[in-house]
Amino acid sequence: MTDITITIQEFQQFIIYAERYAIGRMTYVPSEVNQIIRKYLPFIANNTLGVLIQDIELEANREMLGMDFDKKMWLALLDTLKNERDRRKLEND
Repeated sequence: MTDITITIQEFQQFIIYAERYAIGRMTYVPSEVNQIIRKYLPFIANNTLGVLIQDIELEANREMLGMDFDKKMWLALLDTLKNERDRRKLEND
């Protein structure tokens, strides 16, 4: 497999695009995207973290997170993202 290099800005955009595409899908995609976000969480910028949190909250309020097991997965990711955001805030204070 060949490695490629992208800018950090491109990475942030791809994470947002993937999350927005995956929310509400009833396929394997939500699980894959959740795994990728969790894997690369240390590299996700604070503003991107905020966008992901806002997106999941919006779709949760609209009841658009997919099937029950998908909803549970997205809400668990939401908790993880909020905990990461809060941890970073404490670190920077």
